[in-house]
Amino acid sequence: TTTLSRAAAPAAHAGADSVLANEDLLLLIIHHCIGADALRTYSTAVTNPTRASLRSVSPLLRRLIDDAVTSYSDSMRRGYGGGFVTAAMFMEQDDADGYRRANQAARAVKLFGQLRSLSVEFLNGAAVHRLLEAPLGGLTTLALPRGASTTLPLPRSWALRELDLSGCGQLSDRGLEGAALPSLERLRVTMNAKLSCPVLTSMPKLRVATLSVCSHLLDAAVTALCDGAPLLEELTLWRCASLRAPRIKGAELRLVNLCENALIDDEGAGRIGGACPKLQRLFLAGCAAVTSPLPNGGAHIAELDLANADGLTDGGLSAACAGAPALERLDISGCSLICQPEWLGGARLRSLRASGCDAIADDAITACCARSPGLTNLTLPLCAALRSPRIGTPALTELNLCGCAALTDAAVEHACHASPQLARLAVAHCNALVAPNLRGAAPRKIDLSHCALLTEPAVGGDRLEELSVAGCAALSDAALEAACVDAPHLVKLAIDGCAQLRCPGLRSPSVQVLCCRDVSDDLLAAVTLETFPALKKLKS
Repeated sequence: TTTLSRAAAPAAHAGADSVLANEDLLLLIIHHCIGADALRTYSTAVTNPTRASLRSVSPLLRRLIDDAVTSYSDSMRRGYGGGFVTAAMFMEQDDADGYRRANQAARAVKLFGQLRSLSVEFLNGAAVHRLLEAPLGGLTTLALPRGASTTLPLPRSWALRELDLSGCGQLSDRGLEGAALPSLERLRVTMNAKLSCPVLTSMPKLRVATLSVCSHLLDAAVTALCDGAPLLEELTLWRCASLRAPRIKGAELRLVNLCENALIDDEGAGRIGGACPKLQRLFLAGCAAVTSPLPNGGAHIAELDLANADGLTDGGLSAACAGAPALERLDISGCSLICQPEWLGGARLRSLRASGCDAIADDAITACCARSPGLTNLTLPLCAALRSPRIGTPALTELNLCGCAALTDAAVEHACHASPQLARLAVAHCNALVAPNLRGAAPRKIDLSHCALLTEPAVGGDRLEELSVAGCAALSDAALEAACVDAPHLVKLAIDGCAQLRCPGLRSPSVQVLCCRDVSDDLLAAVTLETFPALKKLKS
């Protein structure tokens, strides 16, 4: 900036004029001084003194900088310390302020000739209409989040591809209909309690639609949207409390999200698989009335989220797994009725999450592992009925059994020995564990913390890098000393809260991080540079 300023001065060197007239050279200087990302984006919340200085050097430099801007953003965070602006703060703004900001955005549209994306938050109705008077026809993306306008009459001639109306709670059915341009490819409307049945029947290019937290949205509106958007690929209807059985269909639909819609039942969810032949991801978490999510199967479904679907039954889950041969990720966390489904898992299943499934039986998990050789991640915390499941697959890398209070030593031993790729084992708060033998088969990370009866675990091996036995009040000195000796590559050890330990023979040539809060003075005295020569961090 200093060099260019001097070049513009009368006393500058002879080549100054040629430098300031060379567009290619100036563009290199601009990108170097400002950076490509900062050059493309103009934000009212960010002060950029370098941009301002360079614009003042010459008219050509000013034009090059302005022509490089493709995105304008006014998040209204200026004046609030850069923090998040709440709705209450917005209500404090007067109409004149919103009109001023709309005028500023309108001027930006004229100034930045290559502008393609415009985002202005918290505009009321008058300010929105002022903004729409500007020549916005060249935009491809328009975002007016958290606005207070009831209508949004966008010219049908615009070639807008993306429209974001997040948090526009005053927008009416007719207002949304006026904004639903046939050129739109992405539409997002959230947190609106006034929308009920907007007729969105002419959106031939729409690919992604989000209508979330619209509490009064009716089935008919969703049906009309699906009918009018033949290219729709993703549909998100999260927390639309009035939806019951919308007719969701689409030849190109790959993702449907109906999470936390308590009234959605088998009629609404059950026909989705058959009506969406390319469906790959179906989210029904929190849909308490769904008992059988895929009665007609889903040939291409790779991800199925049924977490906290309280009504899900063994039969419904079995039908879903059997009818989805491509299933890779399944979440049934919190489904308290699941006990012993006839079919769980599949040849392509890679991840199963069943946290808090209190009734799920050993045989169900054993059968799932046998049916799912490619399973890599198994998450089963707080499954109170699990005692001796035979867990293990050739591909399993992560296993979480925390809080399974009845889990036996033999079950943990089998899981480690039957899973040669296991990298992380978490069995914290498994209060029935006493002396599991994990020596030689140990993964890289083991969490045995807060196991109340754990006394003599046999832990070690060349792979073990992290071990936590924090809060194990019954752990013996000999077991901990042996673990350190048998794990030559142990890097991190956590023994916080094991006040009973004395461990006069505790030593490790490899431990770099030792967590030992609330332990005895005798144990702390055993930790020296001689016994822990690699120690870098002591947390005591």
